Amino acid sequence: MTVDLLLPALLLVALGWVVPWALARITPRSIPGLALNAGASVVILLGLGAALFAWLYGPAAGLVWREAPGAFVLLSARAALLWGPIAALSVANLPRGWPAADWEAPGARGDG
Repeated sequence: MTVDLLLPALLLVALGWVVPWALARITPRSIPGLALNAGASVVILLGLGAALFAWLYGPAAGLVWREAPGAFVLLSARAALLWGPIAALSVANLPRGWPAADWEAPGARGDG
């Protein structure tokens, strides 16, 4: 039983860390880019969580999907208690790797 609960929880936590870092490769290095990254991360993590829960349901997933199509997304939204804080910390940590030029206003050094 521990493995049945612990492994999916750890997988969701790991996804909460990895998804924003993966999206950072394609989003701009700016505050709006961080907001875009955060929003896209939430949508992707909701989808991945729903897929994980559907996979965990096994053969019963088809029946659950037909009777309550939003059930897996709702489960993933509830699991945001696990991946949400990790994803928020991951997004907040992204600017640490940015060069100083990304933070400076244009012309701040008097060169433009």
